[in-house]
Amino acid sequence: MKSTMQEIPLSVARILQYGANTHRNTVVSTYFDDHADNTTFGEIATRAAAFANALADEFGVEIGDRVGTLLSNCTEHLETMLSVASMGAVFNPINRLLMDDQITHIINHAQPKVLVMDPAYAEQLVPLLPQCPSVEALVVTGPSM
Repeated sequence: MKSTMQEIPLSVARILQYGANTHRNTVVSTYFDDHADNTTFGEIATRAAAFANALADEFGVEIGDRVGTLLSNCTEHLETMLSVASMGAVFNPINRLLMDDQITHIINHAQPKVLVMDPAYAEQLVPLLPQCPSVEALVVTGPSM
């Protein structure tokens, strides 16, 4: 019997590449109240690839390292998830609605090397960082300067 299994392994990086090629102009929307922030899948793929390279080059993230996130459901969260998974690292979203001791426990249990966060959650997260020795870097999302 002839197999239908593909010869090239299926990976998140390949799914992202396929999506970027096939659905480049498909609009992805994030809603903040009544305002929609629109981008395309092609732009998401480009930023995800750039962020994966930055994680590796600037922060030394390697296969199997954990990257935590404290973000709302937004484009940046999707880009981070795709970046981390594409490079073989482990994506660890942290529920921003948890209590501080629960967030600290999750960070210390997962031991992320890098945390990606929305600046709106800085007041909650930054005081917890001295209790989280595995965190080597903090990436804050937002407009670039």
